[in-house]
Amino acid sequence: MIRAVIFDMFETLVTLDGSGHYGGLKMSDDAGVSKDDFMPLWHSSEDERTVGHLTTEQAVADILRELGVYTDELCGEIMRKRREAKERCFERNNIHPEVYDMLRELREKGIRLGLISNCFSEERDVIRSSEMVACFDAVMLSYEQGVSKPDREIFERCMKELGVTAEECLYVGDGGSSELKVAGELGMHPVQAAWYLAPGGIQPCGRLPGFRQADSPMDVLRCVEEGDKIRYCSWYSEIPEGDFVSKAPTYEVGKYFPRFHSGRFTFGDITLKYYWFDPREYGYADDGNLPLLTFLHGKSNALVGDICINYTGAELYASDSYQKAMGGAFILIPIANEYIDEQGRCMGTWQPLYLESAHALILNFIGEHTNGVGKRILLGNSAGATFTLRLMDNYMDDFDVAIPVGSASLAEDEVLDQYDEKGKILLFTMGRRDEFHPFDKEVGPRLAKLQSMKNCILCVPDWVRNGDHGIASIGAESFEMGQHCMMNAVQCNLMFDDGTPMIPEFPRGMTGWIADYLGK
Repeated sequence: MIRAVIFDMFETLVTLDGSGHYGGLKMSDDAGVSKDDFMPLWHSSEDERTVGHLTTEQAVADILRELGVYTDELCGEIMRKRREAKERCFERNNIHPEVYDMLRELREKGIRLGLISNCFSEERDVIRSSEMVACFDAVMLSYEQGVSKPDREIFERCMKELGVTAEECLYVGDGGSSELKVAGELGMHPVQAAWYLAPGGIQPCGRLPGFRQADSPMDVLRCVEEGDKIRYCSWYSEIPEGDFVSKAPTYEVGKYFPRFHSGRFTFGDITLKYYWFDPREYGYADDGNLPLLTFLHGKSNALVGDICINYTGAELYASDSYQKAMGGAFILIPIANEYIDEQGRCMGTWQPLYLESAHALILNFIGEHTNGVGKRILLGNSAGATFTLRLMDNYMDDFDVAIPVGSASLAEDEVLDQYDEKGKILLFTMGRRDEFHPFDKEVGPRLAKLQSMKNCILCVPDWVRNGDHGIASIGAESFEMGQHCMMNAVQCNLMFDDGTPMIPEFPRGMTGWIADYLGK
């Protein structure tokens, strides 16, 4: 629940655009000196001016003296123009018409309001004398605090004075000084204030991909209502300039569900549901050598009914084009006995107690529904990826390829050595920005081992993308998992909608790789 909103000031609540902004270039003109001489000196004192070690007037005087043009009158004139320009920012006719209404409605809803602003001495004076400052319960001005954004300390001081935790805070700013990134890293819910953003304006940044944006001040009220749904992930601030975020896969869900059958299998005291696809029904001859693709779903996917067929990554592999590329293939989807307990937690997902029953189900399926199969390929998503690795660890002789997608739970080196010794393939698949498994921390220490394996293929793209070329983003409650769910890219056949490969090492996609492996 959101209990507080913390705002940035300049280019968020007020804007310097349209109010006669008086910055370094105009100051150098009035001083009659070259901007090339003035601007480096002006920028060099910015940090000291921001944290109160130097007043703007002192900085201006020092620059004018160094350039040999100082007079009391000139320094005074420059400072007068700077103060007047900042004062104009706070005039009602220069402020977005919804700003005061938004602040008033937030207070009426019992939301505590904070302000964090990087400011110089004259800006501090103008903020303190403005009518707007009375709207806030906590005011943190860098000039007074001796610390500035993006230092976390100024955020933490503001939260402490408001009496709230980061999870209870919405942070609203235009995005300068990396403020949204830091707010998100602290656990706040960052929102980019976009109502003053304009092409060619003086704002420090444009729209930032990945962040929730408020196009008007009143949108902030809706953001407060959404609360925890506004989330932050570290890769939001790493999106390349000109790139974009794609919020959903581009393929249709459910189109191929009718091609799947369902059944149940009991082993001991465990009964497992399963779905399966029969390529013989679509013209492929069963000579005992058609491959079997076994897809293992992620946590909670068993709770969504038939949609689990899609969530495993299996659905499109039953399509005509994918089947043709592979020369026909059986598909099997075992389903774990998941349920929601009294605390609302998903229980019963893939774990070691299923190993025997899942292994037995796969072998029984081969004996009961086929005339034998050729290569046996395991593909697992998230928790299913971990289970895929454990199946290979325990029953490697019965499978040929493991494709874990989104799991770093690799076995010890001695077990990995068996892939090469037994001629098995490990196609290790994970995005380098996986939200659940920090790549450098969890995969990095094992990377050299994987690279040394003759039969290990690495599919570890810098960015996981959807079919429209966009960076994959998936919102699940209050967390981001788009880069974790690389199985969506696998379901896209590792190909973009325009027919180009997502990963250069897979020029014909996953089905092309499988076909090459099968010698087709």
